[in-house]
Amino acid sequence: MLGQHSVVLVGGYKLLFATPFWVVALFLDFFVIDILFIGREKFEGYPYNISWSSQYGDRALIGCILLGDCVLQQKGMPPALGGSYSTICLIVGVSAGLIDSVVVLWRDHWKFGTNMDTYHNIVIVSLLVYILGLTVPVIFMAGTLSEKLAAVVLSLIWVATFVYDVKTGRINQPKWHHDNGFSAFLVKGS
Repeated sequence: MLGQHSVVLVGGYKLLFATPFWVVALFLDFFVIDILFIGREKFEGYPYNISWSSQYGDRALIGCILLGDCVLQQKGMPPALGGSYSTICLIVGVSAGLIDSVVVLWRDHWKFGTNMDTYHNIVIVSLLVYILGLTVPVIFMAGTLSEKLAAVVLSLIWVATFVYDVKTGRINQPKWHHDNGFSAFLVKGS
């Protein structure tokens, strides 16, 4: 029996439950945040990430995921999330990444952006939506009131940083760099 629930863990839940918390934290921090700097230096010649929603907001979402992982590991998976729910989250996550990519392509008049922007739109968006789909319901079904409030605050941090990026033009990082006189740094992949 896992915590107060006796549900067989499948898919992403099985992986989250079996993986030490610190491994999940390091994996997400590297493949969601750090990899952007490394890839941009490799492909564009300059390590940057001026998007607040990508740097700070995504860290808040990682915090929400880790909170859900803690609840899952302490209390187990709520029965309502069994069966094919993990597969549905995977389909929704991948779809969100693909839809985000199409929207960005449309915005940019069907021109591909930088390699790392494409990575962000397809891989990071898909990964975050998938894992948030798994963990946020665990928080709201099995977490304490303070855990639920923390999840709301962390989500609002992402929303606030995303709104800031849209208002300041930072959501389209290469364009922001160009418009603000930093285009000399973006020579390889722009």
